[in-house]
Amino acid sequence: MIQKLKDIAAIRSGIHLAESDTGNISYLQTKHFDNWGQLIVGAIDTYIQVDNNTSKHILTEGDIILTGKGNRIFAWCYQSHFGEVVASSIFFVIRPTQQVLPEYLTHILNLPQSIEFLKKLSGGNSIPSFRKSELEEFEVPVLPLHIQHQIIAINETHVRELVILDQLKEKMIQRYKALVNHILTLSTTTIDNN
Repeated sequence: MIQKLKDIAAIRSGIHLAESDTGNISYLQTKHFDNWGQLIVGAIDTYIQVDNNTSKHILTEGDIILTGKGNRIFAWCYQSHFGEVVASSIFFVIRPTQQVLPEYLTHILNLPQSIEFLKKLSGGNSIPSFRKSELEEFEVPVLPLHIQHQIIAINETHVRELVILDQLKEKMIQRYKALVNHILTLSTTTIDNN
C-alpha cells in the first residue's frame, strides 16, 4: 500500500543554534557523514549547549534525519548507541509510526529515485532545498513488517560492501602513490649517480 509520508510519520525541522567546539551535546551536520550517508565515527566536532527549551530537539531511537538543503541528499537513522545528538537546521527530523520501521523508511528515502524526486522539488534554486509541506506529500510503499525486515537486512549488507569497497579504493590509491614515488626516487638517484 502506498501512503504519504505525513500519514506515517511526524516531520519537523532540525534546530539552528550557534555551534562551538564545546557544549553538552553533539550537533550533527552533513560534514559528519560519509558518501553513503553513514555517520563517520569520531567526526563530530561541533557541539551546542542544550537547555530546557532546546532539549525537545534531542533525537530519540529510530528518528530519521534527512537533508533538506544542499546538493547532497541522504537519510540516516539515529540509534541511541551514538549518544545524545541534535540535528542542525539543514535536516528534517522524521519520526515514523509503528507501521513503518525506521531503517526501512531510511532505505526508501535513500533510493536513487527518491533522491531524484526530492531534488526535483527544489526546482531551479542554486542551492537545492525543499519545504516540509512538499516532503509530507512524498509517497512511501508500506509493506508488511516481515518484508521490511528483509529489505533492511539486504540494505545493511549492501552498505557494508560499499564501505569496504571505499576502503579498498583508498588503499589502492595509497599503494599507487607509494609505487610511483618509489620509482621516481629510484630514477632520480640513478640519474644523479650517472
